[in-house]
Amino acid sequence: MSKSNLIIPSQKELESRFSFINNKVLRVNIVIAFRYIIFLINIESDLKLPGAILYSLYKDIILYTATIVESCIHYCLKEYIDSGQLKSTDIMPYEWKDSVCKDLYLISEDEKVCGVIRHKVSEHFTDKTQFKTLNEACLKANLFDKSLFDKAENLRNIRNNIHLVALKRTDDYYEKKDTQEAFEIAKTIIERVENKLMKLQKI
Repeated sequence: MSKSNLIIPSQKELESRFSFINNKVLRVNIVIAFRYIIFLINIESDLKLPGAILYSLYKDIILYTATIVESCIHYCLKEYIDSGQLKSTDIMPYEWKDSVCKDLYLISEDEKVCGVIRHKVSEHFTDKTQFKTLNEACLKANLFDKSLFDKAENLRNIRNNIHLVALKRTDDYYEKKDTQEAFEIAKTIIERVENKLMKLQKI
């Protein structure tokens, strides 16, 4: 493959596309991943690759595309929480925990009635919040409608299927159409994130 056939936009060019992300480190890292995706697309277009290598290339494209989308979703939620427009306790998963249990009366030697104080404990929003939780939080916060939530979950599931230990068949079934589907979902979600962040800046 000659250098003349390799077309990769500069870091600076692509950073302008993600200018809605004010976190410089995150923006740079997203663009690094994006440029790697473009590099893989170039390889796939210019070289005749054997099947096993081609499937792995498609998997890498899907993984990095999903990572970019997950990062953009996380950033959008964080901005809304940090600005006070969202409360993490309203959108994050929670569970009920018992803090006090008092005996009220005996029913028998083997049974008794108790009074319990139960309180809600919400999961914290952190840098390690999982993709599934991010998607569900966006749906609760009305940053995603059901259609977009389903698309984000579809991308997450496509990514999650790339786990060798869980596979029940030979890992050779990825096609170009799978990467195209990932790109279409990514485009829709990134545009929504950009739109929501622009609205946030106007508040």
